[in-house]
Amino acid sequence: MQKGLDNNFINYGIRREDLRTVEQIATDLGLDYDWIKEELLKVYHEKKLNSEIDEKTMEKLLDKALNKLKTQ
Repeated sequence: MQKGLDNNFINYGIRREDLRTVEQIATDLGLDYDWIKEELLKVYHEKKLNSEIDEKTMEKLLDKALNKLKTQ
């Protein structure tokens, strides 16, 4: 097993193995994995590094990501 932090953990706050699980779930549900990774996981991780995430903040992050998806 590889030691140390990988880029996935640094960028998304989640281990490579867990990202594979997220990717499989996204595929099974017909969701865009790249969108989930970039617009949800990465944004959540960046926000969490700087402050606590409460339910209201999480709702705002989701709304922002969904609105961005609608405009694409």
